[in-house]
Amino acid sequence: MKHIKILILIFLSSHCIISWSNYEINIISKHDSEHTIAYLRSLMTTARGTSLIRVSRVLPSVSIDMRYASKNNCYRRAMYPPSQNCYLRLDAILALYDVQDELNSRNLGLKIWNAYCPQSIACILWNEHPNKDLLKGTCDYRNSRGTSLDVTLIDMETGKELAMPTDFNNFSRKAWRGYDNLSAEVKHNRDLLTQVMQKHGFIGAEKEWYHFDFHNWENCEVLTLSFELLNEREESRSSIE
Repeated sequence: MKHIKILILIFLSSHCIISWSNYEINIISKHDSEHTIAYLRSLMTTARGTSLIRVSRVLPSVSIDMRYASKNNCYRRAMYPPSQNCYLRLDAILALYDVQDELNSRNLGLKIWNAYCPQSIACILWNEHPNKDLLKGTCDYRNSRGTSLDVTLIDMETGKELAMPTDFNNFSRKAWRGYDNLSAEVKHNRDLLTQVMQKHGFIGAEKEWYHFDFHNWENCEVLTLSFELLNEREESRSSIE
């Protein structure tokens, strides 16, 4: 397989932006937290969205519940390492910042159920999927590109999820984005999520109301960078701060 050279950026609690080019750590710059998004936007002229960013470092108000890191998914077992961090590409996370900002004006916010997934795990998910008859093609999982995610809405005051058509990993018609046999409240919540995500460049999956792909996902390469390597590099950097 062709080696893929990528730049990984992680915003750490010390306000450092670091990168691993060919898995070597280099400090790029330091910025106050309030300038982080502006700084990341400036990187788009050179990085072209090929960087992976840890979501919680840049968007701490976004709730993270990585379902595949627990048994609370359709596989009934953990498919990711425990307490796995959540990563997205630079361009997608910048768009997500705008989504969260707009939702916050309504006292709402995002909860992420799934984001970047290494291709090696994607193939396991595909091969062990409990509804293989619903799958087509190969294990070219969109989440392996770092531009896709599964999300829902929460109330920012209570942290509770808003009423939605289904839970994560639901493969019934009720999960389809155009399904109409829903209460007014549920339909409103689903449609609000769709409208705000689409406004900021995300495309909703037809049969999963909670799944969205950033608009350029087809132009992004599939990534093989493992969770173990991501976690190892972040831990090694944190240990010297």
